[in-house]
Amino acid sequence: MPSTFLPLQIGRSALDAAMLGVETAGHNIANAGTPGYSREIADVESANSLVVFTDHETYLGQGVNVRGQLRVDNPYLDAQFRGNNAQASYWQVQSTEIQNIAQIFNEPQGTTLRQAIDGFFNAWNELGQNPNDNGTRATVIAAAQNLVAAFHAAANQLINNQNRYENEIRDSLAEIQSIVQNIASLNVQIEKAQAQGDAPNDLLDQRDALLDKLSGYVSFTVTYTPDTSDPNVVHMSLTLNGSGNLTFNGSSYPLTILNDGVVNPPFDGSTVPDWKTASWSDIQTSIQALQAQNGSLVSLYDMYNYTGRQLTALDNLATNDPGGNSIAQLVNNLQMNGYDQSGALSGTPLFVGSGAAGIQVNINQGSKLAAASQAGASTDGSNAEAIAGLVSNVDSMYTGIITAIGDDGQTANQQNQTFSALNTQISNLRQSLSGVNINEEFTHLIQYQQTYNAAAQFISAFNQMLQTLIDEVHG
Repeated sequence: MPSTFLPLQIGRSALDAAMLGVETAGHNIANAGTPGYSREIADVESANSLVVFTDHETYLGQGVNVRGQLRVDNPYLDAQFRGNNAQASYWQVQSTEIQNIAQIFNEPQGTTLRQAIDGFFNAWNELGQNPNDNGTRATVIAAAQNLVAAFHAAANQLINNQNRYENEIRDSLAEIQSIVQNIASLNVQIEKAQAQGDAPNDLLDQRDALLDKLSGYVSFTVTYTPDTSDPNVVHMSLTLNGSGNLTFNGSSYPLTILNDGVVNPPFDGSTVPDWKTASWSDIQTSIQALQAQNGSLVSLYDMYNYTGRQLTALDNLATNDPGGNSIAQLVNNLQMNGYDQSGALSGTPLFVGSGAAGIQVNINQGSKLAAASQAGASTDGSNAEAIAGLVSNVDSMYTGIITAIGDDGQTANQQNQTFSALNTQISNLRQSLSGVNINEEFTHLIQYQQTYNAAAQFISAFNQMLQTLIDEVHG
């Protein structure tokens, strides 16, 4: 026979379940604006029926079992978001920074490099028409100085960009290390709570928020493995996607989190790398060895190298072209083999120095410019016209640089738009599943309130019945 007080037990379990629902709804409402929070639901299940043997087997319900608060999450969507976020972060950096480089070559305000190039060769063309005009000769010198200044400005901006990328890479590596260590610390706390039978939902939210943040820097793989001796404990391990390790001071370390929460087992307090003070050579070696994929860290490193290639292209345009087609090489060849205003063979280069940052004007007297192709021909401007004619070769080389950057920028913009749109789509899916809907929580709150009231009335009714029974027995 079932206990006389079974209905009280059932009523109490109903009160507990309703109260859990109210507490859960309240917790959700309180955290509706908390970044990274995953909504929770009351985790309840029907209690096992009581088997009563009379003339036949009978099953009596025993109410509800309260298990706790269940965190609503979808690991598949989480993995999708993080994988896409790494790609979105990569292309966002590419899109922004390639546009920045394009502006260096074609600054919308002030004198652009192209304007300086055109102005320089136009000045030579004017000199070809007026070889004896001192004012025109002075204009050529001024145009050459303006061209050199434009090269210096462009080169310095590219070098400054590389320095900025280096600093941002150092900061990113330090932040990655910090995030990974925080995740490892949370792993220990989470597994300890799970081993005690608790549901560390808020800690899981914190860990997922860190994983989301980490995915902006690099792509990685997360593995969840139930403990073989305690299924309540779930081990989480994380490994950066790549085939190599981080290298520091000649030693190689895997940047990974093990099941027990230990980060980089070979590290101790004295050997954890300080990425902000590490040599740039060590950092480059680390990233190359890691072969990390996607994320802003990889994008910054790629931009560092991309900027170096643009600086080389600029150097080739200014002075260092292997084929001898730089401005300095072409102009100096004609200048040195032409004749100056006095009718003497020039033999003096107009430009000296190496690279866009090092090019300088070597002639500051207009009379030394070789406008003539023949000795003693004061009215001859054919050499100046020949120099002016070099503009087509130079423009072709410059246009090739600009076109390549433009194509790269267009690709980066398209990829950025694609992955940003996917990011938004996946984020909305995650939010629809794990986010808090205030109206929905209000509905649940009313439902739990009504359930609580009904359970209380049930207990009150049974109490009256029990009191009647007691009175009858003692009557």
